[in-house]
Amino acid sequence: MKEFWVENEHINLNLTSLAQKTISADCEIFSASSSNGIYTRSTFINQVITNYDYKYGDNDDGDFPLDKNLIRLKERGSYFKMRLNKDAIDKLTKLGSDSSFLNKHDFHSCPQYIKCVLEAYARLPFIQREELILKNRIIEPIKNALARKQMLSIKYKGKNKDKDEELKVSPIRIVPAKEGTFQYLIAMKDNSVIPLRLSRIQWVKPLRHEHAIDISDDINKQIIDSLAEYGPTFIKEPVVKIKVKFTDNGLASYKYSVIHRPMHVAVEANNVYVFKCSEMQAKYFFFRFVGDATILEPASLRDEFKKLYESGLKNYN
Repeated sequence: MKEFWVENEHINLNLTSLAQKTISADCEIFSASSSNGIYTRSTFINQVITNYDYKYGDNDDGDFPLDKNLIRLKERGSYFKMRLNKDAIDKLTKLGSDSSFLNKHDFHSCPQYIKCVLEAYARLPFIQREELILKNRIIEPIKNALARKQMLSIKYKGKNKDKDEELKVSPIRIVPAKEGTFQYLIAMKDNSVIPLRLSRIQWVKPLRHEHAIDISDDINKQIIDSLAEYGPTFIKEPVVKIKVKFTDNGLASYKYSVIHRPMHVAVEANNVYVFKCSEMQAKYFFFRFVGDATILEPASLRDEFKKLYESGLKNYN
């Protein structure tokens, strides 16, 4: 363990196909939050190394525990060379001089440690991986602004890839999607509640001299209730009355489905269920039912489903 850090910025790594596929997928997902819209594999791995803390507060397992058995996982032809950047080198050099770290972990080389971190990272649920990647640049500044009740300036990449927005918002809270995947910042902008997916935020700047909007207890309760029912994904969408007719198979599927599921408010004859949710949530949830669920109302949503199914059918004709 004497030579944990070898002064060479180029290292060779052998990662399992699972780790490589996870890192490649996360490079795509988090590219929207990077400064230039691109995350190369090397840049991303440097980010993981720099952000990972082996000890986090009172948690001796750090951001996530390291299992040394992961080092033994090797695959032929999976070696690649990468370059460590200055931040990663500084972090690794600091670890190499930390006696508590060296006493706890018997890593014989820097590449061993990096492989262990990356293999452990790849086996985490997505929400924990997001927590690590966005921890320093996005999540901590937001949490600091919340604690100090400050406004935020945010650069945000929306669904339109060609359009970045600079927003001035009053932060309310960070919440996970109901499905436990992405995290969102719930904020007030122009007296409206908006959800901002953390992985689409490119930078955050607390406005130290601008006080966040004071939210009344009633409005705060409404936000909490809306998040509980619709989740952050659909919190700003207008709620409408939607009628859906299920087949017997469709009804059974609805009862056991969880992701994006709206809650029905009434049941009518012949497997007709009434919902109060946004058209967007209905589209996310019911589109996969195909012939096992038919939108009866509103006509606008029924027509949209018809056009979507007809458009998809053309690909198979």
